[in-house]
Amino acid sequence: MKINYGFAIAANEVTVAEFQAFRKQHKHAIKFAPDINCPVNDVSWYDAVAFCNWLSDKEGLIRCYEPNTASDYAAGVRIPDDLLQRSGYRLPTVLELECLCRAGTVSEYSFGDAPDLLPNYAWFESNSENRTWPVGSKLPNAWGAFDVHGNLWEWSGDLERIADQATDRVAVDQDARLLCGGAFDNSMSRVHSGDHLVHFPHEYKYSYGFRPARTLSPK
Repeated sequence: MKINYGFAIAANEVTVAEFQAFRKQHKHAIKFAPDINCPVNDVSWYDAVAFCNWLSDKEGLIRCYEPNTASDYAAGVRIPDDLLQRSGYRLPTVLELECLCRAGTVSEYSFGDAPDLLPNYAWFESNSENRTWPVGSKLPNAWGAFDVHGNLWEWSGDLERIADQATDRVAVDQDARLLCGGAFDNSMSRVHSGDHLVHFPHEYKYSYGFRPARTLSPK
């Protein structure tokens, strides 16, 4: 797996504390994230891109998304043609997320094919006690990324129809988006390196979260 430009992705999923610094009133599912250092849940795709723009503004970088005509983050958010050329924060592509997860491997999991090692790296159905846990609680993969398996499904920037990305310039509720990585309530067969989930951008759930990315050297 090779990507022909430089990029960076957060080592951890965005936490409750980090997201509430952006949107204090956000109501997450506390039952599944009882600690502010757990990954934030109940975030839609629109919530995630709004956070990315806020983080870009905070660091003086070029925004990667344009609000809809109501200056809001909902259906109508615009995705510029030069998204991957901009310096700001954005949602990673599916390919970037899988590349981060695999960390150069081609095995079932980032650490190999031995399922008995999974509890050392991931929170999933067998060990999570039906909740998420503070980010970075398990071992990182070879590239230093935590929770690439389990804890929460992570929103990507990609449509379900990945081949149509070039024409996806306005986000609408009817266009499903892809999530990656599996969650705390999934079996080990759903938290492997290449698994995806499909949901609409306005949907949010106790098992959906995200981590931001940036382009470092445009292709």
